[in-house]
Amino acid sequence: MKLLNDKFSLDSFFERLCTAQKPLLMLDYDGTLSPFTTDRESAYPYHELIPAMERLFESDKTRVVIISGRSIESLKGLLEFDRLPELWGCHGLERLTRDGEHSVMP
Repeated sequence: MKLLNDKFSLDSFFERLCTAQKPLLMLDYDGTLSPFTTDRESAYPYHELIPAMERLFESDKTRVVIISGRSIESLKGLLEFDRLPELWGCHGLERLTRDGEHSVMP
């Protein structure tokens, strides 16, 4: 898959991510992990991404955060992952850790 040029691919990105000392991968949801759609409630993640993302979630080496303007509850209803990563909703005002701790900024 060519993203920027012949020297950069999604596979090489994930390989480099796996060798980082304290890797952090922060991803926006709408338009990045899922397509933009007129029906917000059907904006499910691209199916091709799910296996690679689940491998990252399982490794526990990479901190993966999905960020969205949506609420945490709205995000959870759309994510098709076996195990959820850390979620930041409402543009970072809500946070759900991998341990299930939910916090909301006042």
